[in-house]
Amino acid sequence: MRAGKLYLVILLTTVACFGDDTERPQAVLTQEPAWTQLFRSESVTLRCQVQGDYTGWRFTWYKVGRKVPIYQDYYSRIDGGRYTISSVTRHHSGKYTCKGERSGNPSYSKTSNALTLTVSVDPPKPALSQEPAGEIFEGDPVTLSCVLEGDWKYLFYKDWKGAPVYEKYSSSGTVAVYTISAAVSHSGEYRCITIRGSRYSQYSSAVNIQVSELFSTPTLTVKPGASVWEGEDVSLQCGAQIYKQGTQLQYRYSKDNEDLTGAGSQYSIPAAGLRDTGSYQCEVEAAGTGVKKRSESVWLSIRERPQAVLTQEPAWTQLYETESVTLRCQVQGDYKEWRFTWYKDGRNDPVTQHYYSIIDGKYTISSATRDHSGEYTCKGERSSNPSYSKTSDALTLSVSADKPKFVLTQEPAGEIFEGDSVTLSCDGGSDGWRYLWFKDSEDTPVLQTAGRSITDDSYTITAAAVSDQGQYWCRGQRGDEPLSSQLSDKVILNITGEFINPSECSK
Repeated sequence: MRAGKLYLVILLTTVACFGDDTERPQAVLTQEPAWTQLFRSESVTLRCQVQGDYTGWRFTWYKVGRKVPIYQDYYSRIDGGRYTISSVTRHHSGKYTCKGERSGNPSYSKTSNALTLTVSVDPPKPALSQEPAGEIFEGDPVTLSCVLEGDWKYLFYKDWKGAPVYEKYSSSGTVAVYTISAAVSHSGEYRCITIRGSRYSQYSSAVNIQVSELFSTPTLTVKPGASVWEGEDVSLQCGAQIYKQGTQLQYRYSKDNEDLTGAGSQYSIPAAGLRDTGSYQCEVEAAGTGVKKRSESVWLSIRERPQAVLTQEPAWTQLYETESVTLRCQVQGDYKEWRFTWYKDGRNDPVTQHYYSIIDGKYTISSATRDHSGEYTCKGERSSNPSYSKTSDALTLSVSADKPKFVLTQEPAGEIFEGDSVTLSCDGGSDGWRYLWFKDSEDTPVLQTAGRSITDDSYTITAAAVSDQGQYWCRGQRGDEPLSSQLSDKVILNITGEFINPSECSK
């Protein structure tokens, strides 16, 4: 009797606990990967799990509409709570459920909610669109959108060539965008395709992008030419044609790849020097777009002008009033037919002929005055290039109103005995001076005789006699119409006769 009551209690407890389906643990069916649309030959895994702490479950798989469970076959494999279809076909489409079973109570779970697999035979075709539509100019942002439902890797191709121009893996969502800042090189035919696992979609329809230039590639021109003489003004002009109305251009210039200061469509080099020789480029940028274009390089050659050389004849460092002097201007090199212009003391106005003559590159002052003192330069000019030379270095003329006065010295100094040699020197002039010597009179110069020689600035008596004693002067002369210096201070030459011993007289 007790055994029967115990059985009844267990039976009522079992019915109370598991007689109602809502109280059984729930089977949950999930899909990996969770793609809503499958395509032929893709792989998918259905996973069945029972909620709660009960263990030891065995799983049974069902396809809605069939009375018998699913078993593994050529296309599928069942491994515990996993049902894997390695290569889906159209026949795998449908709704699936699963249920757990075990040896203890609860002996089975609730059946899972249905999960739908949709398998398409044909690969999908993404949709490709362009924003904005219509005409595109350089620098405009352009977005290509590739749309396909599901999680795909998106590849964008241009003109069917080579590697994709852009790749993006979308872990969520159904669209990938490829945005470019348009350049002319972006013109072409674009398509997109998607990949999921080893499965490729179809290519999208083509989208043609045609990018128009905002402005042309600039051209750099040099005026008056790419080869000029130093000192000439040079102008670099950067020209570009604008194709989109309202485009504002900004200009930059460089020499030997180093930026130059200055802006605008023209860059000026006033009075170009040899340092300005080099390779020049200009760059044009459309304001606010970042679109830049550079011209081809242009080589600018600055040729050195021939040098004017100014010389003086005679080349005296000091001139005196009434003397004549000629300045001669010559231009180095093989260029001929020069005309010459003369300048004094840095003035811009050239010297004109007045009380002197300018003939064939010679500027002659026939009778110098102190007003002729100063710095002189000259420059050559001609009718063809080079049209003028470099200005000569300055040459200084110094004209003095006071005639020079030389210093007369005696060697050896002091008393001279008969038979001794003595030299008088006229010191103080080296610029073309020749010397006259005077004895006891300032009127008539002494002449060179035997034993008395005149050499350069000296007068030498090789064997002095008592008759040689007296007062001596010297004076300098130079030029064709001689300029005479002042007379030097006098030197008194004393000659002592030979001493005779009286005892010698008796012999």
